[in-house]
Amino acid sequence: MTEFDWETFLRQWSERVIASGEYDRQLEAFPEVLTSNWLGYPGATELQIKQSEARLGVTLSPSYREFLKITNGWRMVGTMVPKLWSVEEIEWYPTRNQETLDYLLLDKSQQPIEEYRRYKGDKTVYAYHSEEGSEVTEVSIDADLYSTTIEISQREIAGTGIYLLNPKVITPEGEWETWFDAHWIPGTYIYDSFLKMMQQEYKYIIESSY
Repeated sequence: MTEFDWETFLRQWSERVIASGEYDRQLEAFPEVLTSNWLGYPGATELQIKQSEARLGVTLSPSYREFLKITNGWRMVGTMVPKLWSVEEIEWYPTRNQETLDYLLLDKSQQPIEEYRRYKGDKTVYAYHSEEGSEVTEVSIDADLYSTTIEISQREIAGTGIYLLNPKVITPEGEWETWFDAHWIPGTYIYDSFLKMMQQEYKYIIESSY
């Protein structure tokens, strides 16, 4: 797998978002961003990452680990979600969201898990659609699968948008499926990796700035 230049990518993201002025109101909560011209934080050490992996009982995906080494968290990952958590803050979805998970498990209107097997050949979701040329597929998730995801972001301000890592679907390169879920989309946006999710979110946030 070709090594991705996270430093250059994130610096460009920061500079373009801040220079646009479109997100000044959201960034009022982070005055240090405007002085540093950086949406990120100091990078996590290998020890910090390994301690969190031991706590969670997993080895995090390669692109997510490399991202954390550049910045341990991220502000303004999308136009609505204010922050990606630091590696110390990420947690299994049920830990903070058991009430939501219980509600999802009671709602049996979602598509059965067998639909995902026809779509993808393994375990998880039912496809609504995939836009031609897009890195994202929109799907309806079987509720049971939320219990085995890791929450990596704050929730959307006054909403339900959230980013999740799914260790149940792993590419040959070790990348984990990455989800964006919110009540206001008919399914869940599914990316093949954390890197692809970040590239697509950068595209969305930049396009909405101009």
